[in-house]
Amino acid sequence: MARRPRLAPVDVEVLREAVETMLALPIWGRRHEFYSAWLVTEFDKALPERLTFRVQEGILAFPFRATPIADMESAAGPIELWAELRSPYHNPIGASRKNGIQPDYRFLAGPDPQCDTVLAVEAKQYLRPAAKNPGQALADYSGGLPKAVVILAAYGPVSPSAIIYVPQSRRHRAHVHDYVHPGAPGCSSFQQQIAAALPPPKPKLVAPQATLKLSWDPVVPDLDLHAYIATGDAEQHIYHARKVSEHVELVKDVLDGREPERMIVRQCRDGLYLPVDVEVRAFTAGAALARAQLSLTVPTDRGPILVHLPASAPVNVRTWVALSIDADGTIDVHHDFIQRDEGANQYI
Repeated sequence: MARRPRLAPVDVEVLREAVETMLALPIWGRRHEFYSAWLVTEFDKALPERLTFRVQEGILAFPFRATPIADMESAAGPIELWAELRSPYHNPIGASRKNGIQPDYRFLAGPDPQCDTVLAVEAKQYLRPAAKNPGQALADYSGGLPKAVVILAAYGPVSPSAIIYVPQSRRHRAHVHDYVHPGAPGCSSFQQQIAAALPPPKPKLVAPQATLKLSWDPVVPDLDLHAYIATGDAEQHIYHARKVSEHVELVKDVLDGREPERMIVRQCRDGLYLPVDVEVRAFTAGAALARAQLSLTVPTDRGPILVHLPASAPVNVRTWVALSIDADGTIDVHHDFIQRDEGANQYI
């Protein structure tokens, strides 16, 4: 029996992309469905470690009906990725659309498919450069989704004249990316625009210790930083009467606002943080946060950010639940106000 030749090791990612290129998708009978599903892998590359896919019994399904595909947290709030979600539009110019639009994918930042779509993506495949069909799709989707960036991703070429179908006032939101297929040069710019069109991830603390700084107008005499630290079933409270714990420290109780009040948050030995809620409180009776023009400076992976008292704060509010820090350092900015009287917590 002849000895089998040894097989040289091959990088799996390179092999996968080589096989995908060999598939020559445009000659397939169900090429659109396959190509549309493949685009989701480009979303995942554009948004590394941000998408959480909705897998049911080990299956990520792409039926031809409205289907939630994935979820994503962002600095602007939760985002949902939907496939084949329809919304009304009463002035389409595309012959195939009647009083509605149904892009292949849309990223939703709220419950209203029309007004809360921040990004819509349509998949197209053309053997030769086309203008009318892709141009009308861009016109209808940008018209029916007034706040969305609209991207047409094409496997092959698209005529540069496609954009003339889009009214001038909407062209800044309408984009064509052709030659978007495995190994093709269009993938890079397509991924970059996907990332740019969506809100960035929530900021994170990344240093072994981070110093939060509270600044305010001395017209309000005494503001205080408070931290509530989750430690198993218990909770530690760090503030002016108890300044130091192993993971959170109030550096100094500042009484007049002439310098920032500082609080240090430290990582545990495993590089994680204990979950912390940070509050800003007016100490003096009768004082209100709204008059203090306060800001909270937080060092993050994107540089220092300034967190301001929300404009929705009640005029006489004295306690603001400003932000929380999760175990991995992720920062959530809050718009919650709480009344702490005689040990009772009451949100307002």
